Amino acid sequence: MSLTFDLPNWHVGIGEQQQQSDGQQQQRLEHLQQQQQQWADDLQDLSGDEDEQDEEQQEQQEQQQQQQQQQQAQQHAADAEQQGPAGSAAGGAAKRARIDAERPSPAGSGGAVLPDALLLLLAGRLSLADTAALGCACRAFRDCLAAAGHIWQQHHTQLLGGGWPWPPFVGSRPATLPASLGSTPQLRLKATLAASKVALRLFVMRNGYVFLLEGWEALWTAAAAGTAAAAAAAAEQGGSSSSLQIDPRYGGRQLQRMVTKLAGHSWQLTYEGYSAALAARADELAAGLRAWQQQQQQGARPAAALVLWQQLLSSWGLYRRWLDLTVTRCAQLGARVAAARQLAEPPPLSSGSGGGGAGSSVSASAVPQLRNKGLMLFRSHVLLACGLRRPLQQAALWMAAAAAVDAAAWRAGGGLSEADLELLTRVRKMLRELDVGDDGSEPAVMHTHGKFRRCFGALLTRERLARGLEWGLLG
Repeated sequence: MSLTFDLPNWHVGIGEQQQQSDGQQQQRLEHLQQQQQQWADDLQDLSGDEDEQDEEQQEQQEQQQQQQQQQQAQQHAADAEQQGPAGSAAGGAAKRARIDAERPSPAGSGGAVLPDALLLLLAGRLSLADTAALGCACRAFRDCLAAAGHIWQQHHTQLLGGGWPWPPFVGSRPATLPASLGSTPQLRLKATLAASKVALRLFVMRNGYVFLLEGWEALWTAAAAGTAAAAAAAAEQGGSSSSLQIDPRYGGRQLQRMVTKLAGHSWQLTYEGYSAALAARADELAAGLRAWQQQQQQGARPAAALVLWQQLLSSWGLYRRWLDLTVTRCAQLGARVAAARQLAEPPPLSSGSGGGGAGSSVSASAVPQLRNKGLMLFRSHVLLACGLRRPLQQAALWMAAAAAVDAAAWRAGGGLSEADLELLTRVRKMLRELDVGDDGSEPAVMHTHGKFRRCFGALLTRERLARGLEWGLLG
């Protein structure tokens, strides 16, 4: 029995089986590729549908917002037409509050990102300079920190204990302020820092500067008592000390001798201390006006704004009288400033970008006189103060617009009353006195004359026309 094998046929069968299996694998790969391509197309179609839906939703939201803005603008215009100038000034604060409430807060706003409790916790762990810088970030931060008296009181306690925040004066004893300065912990800390910087650099003459602070405080007390007790005719006496009851320890000769000694030692430091005292007093006046304004009703009416002007003018009369008294008793300092302006000596040490001194590029010719410096400080710290400038500006412009009507409309009851016209005249007189240039020795960021002209320049440029109208109305 024999076995035979057909080897060629066997090899052929194996080759056919391999070709068939390769063909099946190729078909499977093509089928998988087709399925993947179909899935990719389906996903792209789905994403395209979602993008179209998102675009439609965005367009609808934009259209709704535009419609709401148009409706609000039409409503505001209708309200302004119905209410007139007085109504527009009366409802200005309410309209701004309603718009702010309807407007969505931005994602980077302080109120939405950092709550007040967290802000106060953060401020309690920062240094004095960082806390002050944090208050300059936005209005919400400034208002929150201004109301947090414990933070400023903490820094003030550290300062009284010798914790001076700057290296040159570490461990030094700060200056002592009069009791009337510093109605709030923040203002008291600010005034203490400004006065202490001067007192520490005067070294052996620091007690003389403290004596000047007490003397200027005695002049303020006497001026306030004289203004409250005297009539309008007595107030026109200005800086006469005969009608004032001044403490004998701070008479005219005592203050003049001390000013002469300090000006001979360093007129720059004495001038800086004079400016610090006036700035602290102006801050106190602004704080008092803000407190009075907060006690009024929230709906700011033109009558309330006019009463605010009357309060400001009352403070201005007292400040101006005290300023005249102070300038009179600092005549020697004024003479040194005038001589330095002619000789182009270095300005006060705190002025200029480089801190003043002999290496400063700013000369003393840019330093204002004593009275002009006081006017600048009242303008920047009171008239243009945050929370006071806007209602004062609105009321002043409303009075100027109402005073521009003709005589027939005024007699028919459509204009201002005689009391309002007299108030407008007093406002213009004060604005004329405050229309002085800036301190050229200070940085440009501290200049306020340009802002003053932008806010109240219309009352100054149209003064002659308005005065003629007033004469025509009153006649």
